[in-house]
Amino acid sequence: MKRKLVMKADTRFWLLSVALIVVVTYAAAYVLLDYQWPLGTNVRYLINANTDQVHNESGAVRSAADTWSQVNSSGLRLTYQGTASQTTYDYNGSNIVCWNNEGDSGALATSYIWYSGGTILETDLVFNDYYLWSTSGSHYDVETVALHEFGHWVGLGHSSTGIMRASYSGIQHNLDDDAKNGFYVMYGGENPDKPSIELDRHSLSFLGNQERTFLIRNKGTDTLSYQISADRSWISVYPTSGSSGGEWDEIFVATDTSRLNIGNYSGTVRVTSGNADNSPQNITVTLAVINDKPPSVSLSSPKNNAVVSKRVTVTANAKDDVGIKKVEFYVDNKLKSTDTNAPYRWHWDTSVESSGFHTLKVKAYDTSDQTDVDSIRVKVDQPPTISFVSPSQGDHVFGRVTVKTSVSDDFGVKKVEFSVDDSMKKTDTKKPYTYDWDTSSHVNGIHTLKAVVIDSIDQKAQKKMSVIRIPHAPVNFSGFKQNNSSTLLEEYINALSWGAHDKNRDIVKYRLFEKQGNGWVLLVELEGTVFSYLHRNVHKDQMNSYMLQALDAANREGESAYLDIQ
Repeated sequence: MKRKLVMKADTRFWLLSVALIVVVTYAAAYVLLDYQWPLGTNVRYLINANTDQVHNESGAVRSAADTWSQVNSSGLRLTYQGTASQTTYDYNGSNIVCWNNEGDSGALATSYIWYSGGTILETDLVFNDYYLWSTSGSHYDVETVALHEFGHWVGLGHSSTGIMRASYSGIQHNLDDDAKNGFYVMYGGENPDKPSIELDRHSLSFLGNQERTFLIRNKGTDTLSYQISADRSWISVYPTSGSSGGEWDEIFVATDTSRLNIGNYSGTVRVTSGNADNSPQNITVTLAVINDKPPSVSLSSPKNNAVVSKRVTVTANAKDDVGIKKVEFYVDNKLKSTDTNAPYRWHWDTSVESSGFHTLKVKAYDTSDQTDVDSIRVKVDQPPTISFVSPSQGDHVFGRVTVKTSVSDDFGVKKVEFSVDDSMKKTDTKKPYTYDWDTSSHVNGIHTLKAVVIDSIDQKAQKKMSVIRIPHAPVNFSGFKQNNSSTLLEEYINALSWGAHDKNRDIVKYRLFEKQGNGWVLLVELEGTVFSYLHRNVHKDQMNSYMLQALDAANREGESAYLDIQ
């Protein structure tokens, strides 16, 4: 950091020069110099736009000065007074901004501050014309550097972050909170270290019965806790309290002319906070009551406390002695739709809403912008969901199969119905909602399973899938080894058989395999009417392993039976 303190021998004041460096390491929060301008000072400055590098440098400098003036103009402001011819700093009674080529010193710009005791007397700012400048971002930015240097003018030193950091770190045209905090300490104004009330408006005008809104937020730190009240009985506000960490809150203000005569009225909505530095804040309310009755509106459907789901038609009845301008539909105070023609209705897709209670509101405007509102509470019940856990789509099944489902609903399931090929098989009213399916009562092939869930208000959801019923393993697969004495040579035969059991009735073909090594070798394929086979020329003392596989009419492989013969 280039920073030097020089005492001029022929005067009784001090000179401080503070430079913005190209690269530096410096650590501090906001830093106050030991001197400042007197409160309320209007620091008038002149500009010598004497650099050939840019043509709008004066505008950039003035914009930076205006940014500082807007922090708290009653405490201190920087005011442009015209042009100057001075090309370097000099204690001459004028605050000057100029350009001068000071070589490769590492300082982009330097502020010179003359002071006596704790009071600033005069300031000059010299841009180093050795470096490249622009107002378009291609080189060092004039407005950014001017914003930094004017920070020194008002009495701030270098800090670790923000606009007052000692090194150039890119374009910045706004003041950070750190710089503002230092300014507030010296020149007063709203304290950003505390909550502060900010309103988007300070007046509201009404014509008859109307509802309007304003926004409130905390523009300080911490959390703003606020209360809202009205000083007239014909003014109502909602909500009457709240808190903001920086987000905008919407406040509704309505007028009631039922007890007022024709004429003009005024009142005040007051926003107060026990921890805000600028409490209270007021909003002026004006009301004109004319010979035009306000409209009336009511919600005709759905009914109050109704349970709704899917798409719901919300219908409002609106009347006025002159005419209805529009009807607005709200859900939880959020505008959803506007209708300008009777019948006034809106098709509400409740699937986008959360389950539970919601407030439906309609607001009618007459041709004089007088309003009336009506609201009800309804309960959104989303449809149930269902899915198959087992079996899965395309699975091969046989014998008894447990069909399992996963079911959910926001308020409760009444029942789950199970069908096979559109034939109802079971209704289950308790978790875990399963069906024990005996597949033996169905012919082999593709079958469609369907599960339908019904919730407490009879909303339905269903799931379908296809499975393939395959033959059961052949029953009574048996055999023994015998010596064929009818031949001249000794021959051993494994006599295999499987009974004509009921479970074998849907088997169209059989495939008989023998285990050889690590694999199975097909011995023979037989029709379903054959129930035996002689495996000839087997070894007397060798064990043989067999697999009898069942097939259906589509040649789909079913379950297999196994047999070992020693």
